[in-house]
Amino acid sequence: NSSEYDPTQDLLVIAPDGTVAAYCSCSTSSDGGGYTDPVAVHPDHQRKGLAKALLLKGLGLLKERGMKFAQFTTSGDNVAMQKSGESAGFFLEHRVLWFEKEVKNLERTPIF
Repeated sequence: NSSEYDPTQDLLVIAPDGTVAAYCSCSTSSDGGGYTDPVAVHPDHQRKGLAKALLLKGLGLLKERGMKFAQFTTSGDNVAMQKSGESAGFFLEHRVLWFEKEVKNLERTPIF
């Protein structure tokens, strides 16, 4: 639903059997930045270089649209995607920490 979303920037890899093997949604922003995010590869097609191929194709698409830089995000646990990004020329810009706590059985605790 983003006003910047352009479906012509979506990339799909179709497997020989006609199913979607991988995809990447690219987008641009007014600050000259582009995004190759998300990238997803079906488990049956992982470790074939599809993520890197999508990142490289996405970079080319963003360059054609005048973008000066590109970014993507991935989980700190997703080492395969991190390596795909590095092999496509991306570098780690910063880390984000996620905190989690189960709230199902919390007791009421006064705020003050």
